[in-house]
Amino acid sequence: MFVGPVIINSSFKNSEHPLYYPVLILGILICLFSMFFFFKGLTTW
Repeated sequence: MFVGPVIINSSFKNSEHPLYYPVLILGILICLFSMFFFFKGLTTW
């Protein structure tokens, strides 16, 4: 839940790096999966 925004922030700081887009996509996917697991955990509780 906290790693995704950190990865997105670090990718924005290094926008000229060749791995900018893969790191940005990885951060977005981590954020989306954390939201999914958060709501799934709330509904199964």
